[in-house]
Amino acid sequence: MNMLQYELFASVARTQNISRTAEQYGISQPAVSHQLKTLETSLGLELVRRTKRGVLLTDAGRELLPYVQEILAIKDRAETRMRNMAEGTVGHIRIAALSSASYHVSDCLVPLYADHPDIQADISLLEGTELIEALRENTHDFYFGVDTMMPDNMGYASEVIAHGRLELFVNRSIAHTIDLRDWSTVARHPFVTVPKSDVSLDKKITNICRNRGFSPHIVSIYNRAESVLLSVNAGLGVAILPGALRELYQRPNIVTFPIEGDDARADTVFVWNPALLTETGEVFRDIVLQLYTEKG
Repeated sequence: MNMLQYELFASVARTQNISRTAEQYGISQPAVSHQLKTLETSLGLELVRRTKRGVLLTDAGRELLPYVQEILAIKDRAETRMRNMAEGTVGHIRIAALSSASYHVSDCLVPLYADHPDIQADISLLEGTELIEALRENTHDFYFGVDTMMPDNMGYASEVIAHGRLELFVNRSIAHTIDLRDWSTVARHPFVTVPKSDVSLDKKITNICRNRGFSPHIVSIYNRAESVLLSVNAGLGVAILPGALRELYQRPNIVTFPIEGDDARADTVFVWNPALLTETGEVFRDIVLQLYTEKG
């Protein structure tokens, strides 16, 4: 196995066409076929199969593909990091953030790059389940999430940097039927939402509905907030989401209603592991804490 074989396999999986992959890589079709066959031989499994519709992945090929994509993504990040170091970028931090907190990340990067242009920041925008897993696995240097995501007994430090609220997102066509003084006007509509594995947000949504006397009729579950918003925009249901998403993903057919009460709070927290903090990390941590102390 080698990187070229992985790259060719990923390309064929994407294009479903050996000749197109050969053209993209500037090699012959037999050369692509040979590399794929060598990969299959090394693994002892058939990965691709030629059909009248093109080249399709076998069950083993579909199983392998996400691993190959992850390997190639790591390779690209490693090469970028080494190239940046060769060009004088010496510091490096890895940031994970919920999409609803992304503008806080942007605000923090402005002073960072103004004073420290030699620091490279890699940013991963994650959904709730992904961020929780990243915290558990300690995969990043810093995290921008919500207060209820904080893992217990893992040595993390955190600071609330912004106060936010959950809001009701509805399609413009039904906005006139909604009155949050009477939540039965909400309960009659179908809900679209995030999966239960997004524990923090799902729990908040469940509590809000329960505290207002109803159980939502959920018709669709999506693993990304953007997908929930697109569904609301299309009129498939209503949703309860962080209000910050309203500005981040503006959609023409969406109207939002702020939800009153302590159960609708959605504070943004800045999280780091003091035991793993590097000198570069200390620079970024201090910038974030100073910025939000001043905004305070």
